[in-house]
Amino acid sequence: MSSIVSPKQSLAGGLVNRRAVLRGGLALAVAGGVGLRSAGFALAGGSGRISYMTPAAFALSFAEVLIANANGHFKAEGLEVNIIPGANGIQPMQQLMSGQIKVGRTAGIVMATSVEKGVACRAIATLAHDSPLFMVSASTNPINGSADLRGASIGITSPNDPTDLMLKAMLAAGGLADSEVTRQMSADNAGSFALVQAGRLKGFIGNTESINRARATGAEITALNLTPFMPLPGQVYVAMDEDIANSGEDLVAFLKGVRAGIEDIVNDEGYKNTFKTLRTLGLQGIDDEKIASAVMKANVSNWLIDGRDRLLFNNPEKWASGLDAARKIGVLGDKPDDNFYTNALVEKASRV
Repeated sequence: MSSIVSPKQSLAGGLVNRRAVLRGGLALAVAGGVGLRSAGFALAGGSGRISYMTPAAFALSFAEVLIANANGHFKAEGLEVNIIPGANGIQPMQQLMSGQIKVGRTAGIVMATSVEKGVACRAIATLAHDSPLFMVSASTNPINGSADLRGASIGITSPNDPTDLMLKAMLAAGGLADSEVTRQMSADNAGSFALVQAGRLKGFIGNTESINRARATGAEITALNLTPFMPLPGQVYVAMDEDIANSGEDLVAFLKGVRAGIEDIVNDEGYKNTFKTLRTLGLQGIDDEKIASAVMKANVSNWLIDGRDRLLFNNPEKWASGLDAARKIGVLGDKPDDNFYTNALVEKASRV
C-alpha cells in the first residue's frame, strides 16, 4: 500500500535529516553519474518501494500522483510510493542528492541548473510543458512585459527557486540587470495579491490556483504567463542517473501509475470523482468547486499540450529551445541537450 507522509516524517518513519539534505546545497554533485543517453540502456529491477516529493505543500496542482495513489494504480504496478510534500522547488533536488527520495518534481529550470552545477540527474518525464507560473499584477498598474519591471518590487517565494529564476529570465529578456528590481519574499497564494493592492509589491510570481482564487474575490488581475521568457518544461519528474540505472523498473512503474492517475482525472467529467477522492485525503482548497475546476482544467490542458499519446514524454524541441534560452541568460553552459533528460523510461511505461 502506498502512503502519504507529513514533512516531519521520514521515508522510514523517523525524522527527515534536514542537516544532511542541506549540507552544501545544490553545489554538491553526486559522484559516479552513469552518463545515460535518451534510450538504449538496461534497467535494473529495484526494491518495489520509492519515495517521491512535491515542490510545495499538497495542492490541486499535485493531484496526478495523489489520485494515482488513492486509486490503487501504484499498487497495481507492484510499487509502494511514499508521497512527501516539499517546501519549494529546490527541496526535491536536495532530497534526491541526499538519497532520501527516488523521484522529485520540480521546474525544468531548477533541474537544468542543478545539472549545470554537476548534479548527476535528469528529467525522466515532463508533466507540465508550459510554465505554471505567472507574473501577477493589478490591472490598474499591470506588468505586461520586461520593461514594466524597472524599479519594481516583485514577490518571489524563495531565492534561487523557480520564481526567482523565472524573474531573472524575464529581466534578461528586457536587457535589465537583477539590481533593477527589489525582490521580496511572498507566498504563492491569493493572499499575496493584498500586498499588490496595498502598494507593497508591484507584482508577484504565482501559479494558476493563486490567480483563480484571487479573481474569485473580485480582484482585477493581470496575469502574464512566463513561458515565453524561459521555455523550458514547466514541471518535470527528476531522478538521479544512478537510480535510473539501479532502480529503473521502479521508476517505470511509478510513471505507469502516474499516467493511469492522469487518465482518471482526464476521463472524470467535471472532476467530481477526483474532488471527492481528494477530500477523503484531507486536501484543502477544493471547497469551491468552480475555482477548483478552473485550476484542474488549466493543469490538464498543460499536461496534454502534446496530446494524450505523448503524455509525460519529454519534448526534444521544447528542451532545445529552453536550454538555448537558459544559455543565453548565462545560467547554463554548453552541456549537450541529452544530459538533461531521457525518454527511455516513459517510452517503456507507455507500452501496452
